[in-house]
Amino acid sequence: MKTEETQLQYLLALSTEMGLEIKEEWTAGVLTHLQNAKRMADILYQAPIANNDLALANVFRPDGLVVSEGSKK
Repeated sequence: MKTEETQLQYLLALSTEMGLEIKEEWTAGVLTHLQNAKRMADILYQAPIANNDLALANVFRPDGLVVSEGSKK
């Protein structure tokens, strides 16, 4: 299938550019993961949320501090 060949070409080009080693036996799994991520993104983009409706989630930091929306930290 042409789409799969194109995806493989992009994967190989980008992994080389980024210096990521993706072994041949991993390729099918990586492509499946990327296809699943695209499907999830497509679902999120269809959510009925207005462009000016922004409610931020808490940010969890490694030092244990939780920064909430409206926090001064």
